[in-house]
Amino acid sequence: MWPACCGAAHTIQAEAGKAALIAAYLKNIKPINDALIKKAKKGDIQAIRELHDRVYGKAHQS
Repeated sequence: MWPACCGAAHTIQAEAGKAALIAAYLKNIKPINDALIKKAKKGDIQAIRELHDRVYGKAHQS
């Protein structure tokens, strides 16, 4: 657990790290999606499931 004096600083660092990760992801999203679609077209079941879940949402469990 972080000391009370460091809470705000830790939060700022965590948010900065998160923002950097999101920026890197968005910068590279097209090649990532293209690779996933290519794998799905070749019959990769995991890639097909991933695309389906992202587009239609995960199936509800009964």
